[in-house]
Amino acid sequence: MRRWWQEISGLVLPIACGGCGLPRTPLCEECAQELHGPGARRARPLPEPAGLPEVYAAA
Repeated sequence: MRRWWQEISGLVLPIACGGCGLPRTPLCEECAQELHGPGARRARPLPEPAGLPEVYAAA
């Protein structure tokens, strides 16, 4: 009967990974690693507009 409240609430509000949909986990380890990633990196559009300041993207 461990964590019975989670089992019962799972019938009403099913829990699934926000990234891949794996059941019974809010965020699996693979998706958590993808989410944290290598960090911010420079992002440039193509074609690059003249005078565009440096832009960094984290996602």
